[in-house]
Amino acid sequence: MKSASLLITTVFVSFAVVLIATRLLQGGVAERPSMFQVTPTASETMETSLLDEAMAESEATGKPVLAFVTADWCGPCQVMKKNALVDARVVEFASAEMIPVYLEESASRPDIAKLPVRAFPTTFVIRDGKIVSAAEGVVSTDHFLEFLREATE
Repeated sequence: MKSASLLITTVFVSFAVVLIATRLLQGGVAERPSMFQVTPTASETMETSLLDEAMAESEATGKPVLAFVTADWCGPCQVMKKNALVDARVVEFASAEMIPVYLEESASRPDIAKLPVRAFPTTFVIRDGKIVSAAEGVVSTDHFLEFLREATE
């Protein structure tokens, strides 16, 4: 019994060390990419959710929603935020053709619960209330741009 407890403790501590090391090596929490910067809205007063607002705008404009699901503790999320999500081509395309919404795990739990998130980061493209495409994990800039273009066709 003691060996099982020791094994569980060792695995837990090892996992925590890997998470902390990854975060430190990545340079900490990356800033929210500019295409996700929003002006104050009703969602900030909790009258409605960011995802609901984006879905309403999508319905009004015909543009799909680009939902990026992230977490501050997630190393791969920080990689996406420092690379693909700040690339000028990605920002230009997503800003013009989509409605970007940023869903951070600690601040957007109710919105994230509405989506089939199995991993962080996950990017969803949603049209007419339905997920038309999803990408989990780190995606290179070129592949991410291709993913966005294919999802909006």
